[in-house]
This record gives sequence, C-alpha cells and structure tokens, in this order.
Amino acid sequence: MCWKSTGTHEARPWVYLAWLAWLGATLWVIHQTLQDALNGRTSYYITLGLAAAAGLLSIPLLNRASVVNILILVPVWLFGAWYSMLSMKLPAYWLLAPFFCYAGVLVAGGLIVWGWEQIQKRAISPPAAEAEQGGRCE
Repeated sequence: MCWKSTGTHEARPWVYLAWLAWLGATLWVIHQTLQDALNGRTSYYITLGLAAAAGLLSIPLLNRASVVNILILVPVWLFGAWYSMLSMKLPAYWLLAPFFCYAGVLVAGGLIVWGWEQIQKRAISPPAAEAEQGGRCE
C-alpha cells in the first residue's frame, strides 16, 4: 500500500494483477467442473480457497473505494451470490462456508490493516515533517 501525504491509500498494480490471476483461477475451476474434470468436493474446496483469496484481495480495494475498485468487486459479489444459489442443495453449513471464508478473511484482514495503521500513526513523526516528504510507501 502507498500512502499519500493526505493519508489516503492507493492500491498498487500488483493488486490488479492478483485480481486477474484470481479471475483466471475462477474461470479455470468453473470450466474444469463443467467438463467433469474436477469432482464436486474438489471444486468446492478450491472455491473456498478462492473465496478466502477474494476476501484478502478486497481489502486494498475497499481501503480506497473508487469506481474502478467497486467495478472489480461487484462481479465478485455477484459470483458469490450465484454460487450460493447453485449450492442450495448442500447442507446449510456447506452453503454458507464460501461466504464465511470471504467475509472472515475480509474482516480479519481489515482489522489487521487498521491495527497496523494505528501502530504506524503512533510511530510516525509529526504530520508537518511527513508533508515535507510528500508521503510514504511501504
């Protein structure tokens, strides 16, 4: 993450490349499942992993909500809703597991980022000195 001197976050290019990789993995799983190359249990567990990865990748996008970032997240949320509708035949704890993977990682990661920011705010020099430097990147 990069911080501007105003304190706002900017997502780095690796975040968008990671989302492209996530999309490729998701399309691969869908294709393999529809071709019966993956059984249901395997595709389900891979989908849980993809949901957790999506939750982790959502953190930088939601820290700096912009139109582009929301345009990335809306299809992810729609895919999650579609997957949940397809999974209605599963027991309730299996049906909601991808949602809890996504939401759990998103909330836990968001709390970690927030805690890290709080620690950094205490360790930073006064804002006037930071303004002279023009911001910082980590």
